[in-house]
Amino acid sequence: MFGGSRPSLPAFKKLIYCLAAIFYSNNMGINSDPEVRRAYQLAWIKRRRQDWFSDKQCVDCGSKERLELDHIDPEQKVSNSIWSWSQKRRDEETAKCEVRCYCCHKSRSAKQCREWFSRPITHGTVTAYLKRKCKCSICSEFYKKWRRNKYERIGK
Repeated sequence: MFGGSRPSLPAFKKLIYCLAAIFYSNNMGINSDPEVRRAYQLAWIKRRRQDWFSDKQCVDCGSKERLELDHIDPEQKVSNSIWSWSQKRRDEETAKCEVRCYCCHKSRSAKQCREWFSRPITHGTVTAYLKRKCKCSICSEFYKKWRRNKYERIGK
């Protein structure tokens, strides 16, 4: 089938994705197989992501390798699974981002994390208890009340 030589793993994966896409799009009854459907969906999402990043580069170092989206304001982040969204919704989310390579994104996120943890804790909040791990009496009492109210609202 391959002319005597074994294909590289990426080439073999690409072949499998292509075959899955052909079977899925031809609606030959094979699309009911979850593995084939998943392979098609993964290939479709990967292609969409690659197309978007094809003409982009890192805003910090100019690299074109291992590009990622970095939210300018992490509080505005809706999700990181945007490649299956509609064009309009995806554009709204990418407008809140900058393109960075993996290394630059990692270092910027670490810096943001250090800054966030160096801010003073606002006691008596869910964030102080859950994210900042403050177990003082103020935070503990607030969390107990918040949790009780939460479960009363949802009926558990």
